[in-house]
Amino acid sequence: MKKISNVTNDVERAFYNSHDCSFDNISIDGPADGESAFKECSDIEIDNSFFNLRYPFWHNDRTTLKNSKMTDLCRAAFWYDTDITLINVHSDGIKALRECKNIVMKDCEFNTEEIFWKVDNIDIKDSSIKGAYAFLMSNNIEIDNLKFKGKYSFQYCKNLHIKNSV
Repeated sequence: MKKISNVTNDVERAFYNSHDCSFDNISIDGPADGESAFKECSDIEIDNSFFNLRYPFWHNDRTTLKNSKMTDLCRAAFWYDTDITLINVHSDGIKALRECKNIVMKDCEFNTEEIFWKVDNIDIKDSSIKGAYAFLMSNNIEIDNLKFKGKYSFQYCKNLHIKNSV
């Protein structure tokens, strides 16, 4: 696996089509204002990183993001992705996950409007979500120990199981 560490990048599609890569302490931020840093990637692991630009993860397969922060400028973070694992991620960007499949979220905090739209197979543990219109038309959802605050949520869901949650 190729390793990339201690890099700041702000260009368009900075790590486009990356495969079998590990990223540590990267920052997607800067004046060039490039979008879609990780597009059409697979088998990538990202740890201890910072995201401040829009559309960072689109059309990816098998992505793990850990111990990282996404600001409010990091909108539409995960779209059309498959097999995403999020561990200890804080996100303030709107429309965080849309039309994705097979999502695992643990120890995360998302303050976002319109999260989890048209997503299939979601497993959330020990996390918090704050925002309206969450989980629209999503299916096969397992939630354990979620602190949730929002309105107009869980519309048109199928196979939704919630336990130990507020």
